[in-house]
This record gives sequence, C-alpha cells and structure tokens, in this order.
Amino acid sequence: MEYQTNSHCKHLIDLHLILVVKYRKQLLFGDMGEFVKQAVLDISDSSDFSVEEIEVDKEHIHILLIIYSLKIKALRVHKPINYVL
Repeated sequence: MEYQTNSHCKHLIDLHLILVVKYRKQLLFGDMGEFVKQAVLDISDSSDFSVEEIEVDKEHIHILLIIYSLKIKALRVHKPINYVL
C-alpha cells in the first residue's frame, strides 16, 4: 500500500468495512455469498476504490477497501444568516 499524492496533499485511506445482515440471520451461504462478493467487486471496478480483500461469512462480510481519490467539496454559504435574539 502506497501513499497517494495530489498537488498539495498526500494520503492513504484504508477502510475495514464490516456489513452485517439484519438480526444476524445466516443468509450469505452458498451462491448468495458469492453473488454479493461479485457485486462488490463489480462496483469497485467502476469506482474510485479497490477491494484488497473480501471475505463472506454466513451473517456478515469483511471488506478491506483502499480509496484512491480524495474529493472534498467546500460548503458555500450563499446568504449570511442573521440571528435575532
């Protein structure tokens, strides 16, 4: 894992994401687990992140993500807020 460098910043964003099935029902076995795994990999192909590792258990999924682009938009205030006390 290497740091990503932009014009004025340097970053490395790794996420360990755990997705849990509601009420921890054991639904992700067999073909359903493989379907979810493939869906996450397909989404990562067209996004700004990559999946380093993914493991599917019967009631949860562990995903290790690396985010490549850091896009932060500034919040603009168009009209100042006047507080009246």
